[in-house]
Amino acid sequence: MIKNSYYITAFIILICLGCVGWYIAKPQQLLLLDSQALLNTPDAIINNLTVTKFNTDGSIATRLTTPQMKHIPNNNTSLLDKPNIVSYQENQAPWKISALNGKAVNGSEKVTLTNDVFIHQSASPHNKETNFYTEKLYYYPQRQYADTDVAITLTQPGTVIKAIGMQAYLEEKKIKFLNRTRGQYEAG
Repeated sequence: MIKNSYYITAFIILICLGCVGWYIAKPQQLLLLDSQALLNTPDAIINNLTVTKFNTDGSIATRLTTPQMKHIPNNNTSLLDKPNIVSYQENQAPWKISALNGKAVNGSEKVTLTNDVFIHQSASPHNKETNFYTEKLYYYPQRQYADTDVAITLTQPGTVIKAIGMQAYLEEKKIKFLNRTRGQYEAG
């Protein structure tokens, strides 16, 4: 009886060793990424990023800050968390643009801002304080131009304008509302 228990124990140990050997020797599946997957996978992640672009005269043109940016090679795309953009113009207060999410394509040729987009320009001798609220905004830094095709609200002291769609030429301070524009003016 004792002799049989040794054989059973040895047999169980042999079975266990065989299973362990098979597990170790079996070929491991390798995850291979094809060129298309690599093209659409982040190749860089940068935390606490600040990018400053200068004009030819050395003055600051724009400044972008974000807690995190993920770069994707496809179309030189950057995904931005909580981006803040400051666009400077001569003789007026800078435009400050913020959102919860952003996506810059072809470097910074076109920046799409989504979710709680807020645009602000402080009052200065040349303009009243101006605020815009929307859920989506396309911003073109080189052209100092922004547009949207969704609901937008503009507020200035004593004025509220609501519309669907807008085109804004920031440097020229020219704003064109596209559809269903409604304004409210309070003399103050």
